[in-house]
Amino acid sequence: MPSCDAPISAHFGLKRNRPSACPKPLTKWVLSNPGATSVQRSLCSVSASGRPELPGYYESIEQADDDCPFRLVAAPARNFLNSSFSETPTSQKREGRPTALIHPDDCAALDIDEGGQVRLGNKRGSVVVHAKLFDGVQRGVVVVESLWPNAAFVEGMGINVLIGADPVRPNGGAAFHDTAIWLQAA
Repeated sequence: MPSCDAPISAHFGLKRNRPSACPKPLTKWVLSNPGATSVQRSLCSVSASGRPELPGYYESIEQADDDCPFRLVAAPARNFLNSSFSETPTSQKREGRPTALIHPDDCAALDIDEGGQVRLGNKRGSVVVHAKLFDGVQRGVVVVESLWPNAAFVEGMGINVLIGADPVRPNGGAAFHDTAIWLQAA
């Protein structure tokens, strides 16, 4: 195993920014060490070309389909650093209320007006928020800047009603920003 002081290229067998097979000491250490990560193991798996095989790709998001044609992004609101700031009067005043940012063409197709209430839903449930036409999102994407307490939503149910807790591949974890939803005027 290369020392901790060695450049990263020594750890992964990189020369002039081109991958090559892992150095034999690293390969021996990784393959014999149960504590080696899957990335280390994959970097030391050599393909027929003599280059390391890269980690595989896993489909880990909910795909939009006919039932749920929109993708939800539930990122923190600009004035809420985390949930503790969502309770401060100053932050709440700056944000106003939970709002769905929706592309104007999607709003036109669904007869949704600026400021009108919309219902977002999927197999987990539904929530009602106010619409804001915003051409800064792609068609088919809805952004609800969140961390709002449940009581701030029209029906008292927060955006997390729509977010799955299913563990995702390859090793579990959550897919917080990978949610498929439907959208309609409320």
